[in-house]
Amino acid sequence: MSPKPIGTEHAPYPSPSFHKQVSEAGLAQIHAEISGEMTATRTIVLMGPAPRFSGKVVDSWMSVIQSGDAADNDQLRLSGEVRINGTSIFTTRPSIGDVSGETSQQKTTVVAGDTNITQGVIDHTNNSFNAGDVFEAEFFLDRTGSPGTEIQNPIIVVELEPDI
Repeated sequence: MSPKPIGTEHAPYPSPSFHKQVSEAGLAQIHAEISGEMTATRTIVLMGPAPRFSGKVVDSWMSVIQSGDAADNDQLRLSGEVRINGTSIFTTRPSIGDVSGETSQQKTTVVAGDTNITQGVIDHTNNSFNAGDVFEAEFFLDRTGSPGTEIQNPIIVVELEPDI
């Protein structure tokens, strides 16, 4: 790699919103995942520290490899929580639930209108972060009975955008 020309290491960015443009192209994100079957609530899964910039959470969503398959009168639902330094980023948590009569399948809260999912709603008064702030997740499992197929391999993703 050739050295930078002298005087360019602190050259101005091409535009005032350069950080935001790079973030949109590179889509800074962090995530938490659980490998395997979800048979109980998992508390405090470390997502990691905020990157080297200050910004805000612009979106968060969940996906599962298998949505589970509960008996007709049983409840099976997984919801996710994300916190920055212990404070929730949601007014409504994303969740994925079993649908009676539906085969267990891959589901996501990214797609609006899928059956028995709830998209997360970001609390815009609690979505800011600074470099080094700690992100953590929690997965809540609501169930009655023993499902034929458990919810499997959940992941929760947080999309970040730098301040200008």
